[in-house]
Amino acid sequence: MENITDNEKRLLRHLLEREIKSFGESSPLIKLEYEDILNKLK
Repeated sequence: MENITDNEKRLLRHLLEREIKSFGESSPLIKLEYEDILNKLK
């Protein structure tokens, strides 16, 4: 993930965290994918 500003990372983290909460246990694979992306942004 190159050329992403801190503000863009912050926005992506916020959106991913919200999506992870909304999926909850209903779709564990998507939740894992989102968590993986979230970890790469940190």
